[in-house]
Amino acid sequence: MGILIHDPWVSVSDYVVAVIAASMAVRVLKSPTKDPTLQRGWGLVFIALAVAAFLGGTDHGFLRYPEGTAHEVVWSLTLITLAITGVGQVIVAARLALAPSATRVVALVAGIAALIYAGLVAAGLREFTFVIIFYLPGTLLLLAALIAVKRRHPQAVVWPGIVGLLGTVLASVIQLLFTNYSLGPIPVSAVYHLIAIAALFFLVRTALWLVRHWPLAGLTASDAA
Repeated sequence: MGILIHDPWVSVSDYVVAVIAASMAVRVLKSPTKDPTLQRGWGLVFIALAVAAFLGGTDHGFLRYPEGTAHEVVWSLTLITLAITGVGQVIVAARLALAPSATRVVALVAGIAALIYAGLVAAGLREFTFVIIFYLPGTLLLLAALIAVKRRHPQAVVWPGIVGLLGTVLASVIQLLFTNYSLGPIPVSAVYHLIAIAALFFLVRTALWLVRHWPLAGLTASDAA
C-alpha cells in the first residue's frame, strides 16, 4: 500500500521551502562576517522558516485527516516556529538601524512577544491568520530598514532583499484574503509557498551581502558587485 499525501500541493511546496531555506541558512552562517549579531539574525530567519516549512509540510501531508493529538502538536510547533522568523527579522532590522546595545533590547522584547504568542497557540489560538499577523510587522520593519540602508548607502546591494520582502508581503496578503480559494487544483496555500520560494532567492542575496559587508563604513563601488 502506497503512502497517502492528503494535501500534496501544499505539503510538497512546504518541503521545497524547507530545503531551500535550510540551504540558505547554511550559506549565511558559513559566510565570513564582521557582525556576528547580524549574521545570527539572518540565520534565525532562514532556520526558523526551514523548520516551520518542514513541520507544516508534514502536518498538511500526513496528520490532518483525521485530526488528532499529533496534528495539534505539529501544527502548534509550525505556528510557533514560523513566528520566530518574525523575531529574526526584527533582530536584523534593529541591527541595521540601531546600536548593538539597543539591538539586544529589541531582541529581548521580540523574544518575549514570541513567548506570549507561543502561550496563545498552546491555549488554542491556532489559525494561520494570526501567525501572519504576528510576523508581518517584522517583515515590514525589515523592509523599512533596508530602504533606509539604501538611502544612506546607495551602493548597498539591498534591492533584492526589498523585492523579496515585498513578495513576502504579497504572499501573506493573498493567504489572508483568499485562504479558501484555489487556482484549479492548486490551493492558495501552495501559491503562497511558490511566491515565498521566489522571494527567498531575492532575500538571500541581500542577506549574504550584508553579512559580508556590514557595517558599511568605507563601502566602495567594487563592494557593490
